[in-house]
Amino acid sequence: MDANKRQKYEKISIELTRLAGGKENIQGVAHCATRLRIVLKDNDIADLKAMEDVENEPAATDD
Repeated sequence: MDANKRQKYEKISIELTRLAGGKENIQGVAHCATRLRIVLKDNDIADLKAMEDVENEPAATDD
């Protein structure tokens, strides 16, 4: 992976972590070819709408 792509993904991951309510609120993460699934401990402390607006539009769930 080139440095620009790595930097882009790092920026996205930092932003998603912040919007999710911090790494302590993230219960698990999985991905497929088109989606990033983030399982949260508490959806109420996450900004789900803002998470949808982050590049690649991950879906956050609490199931």
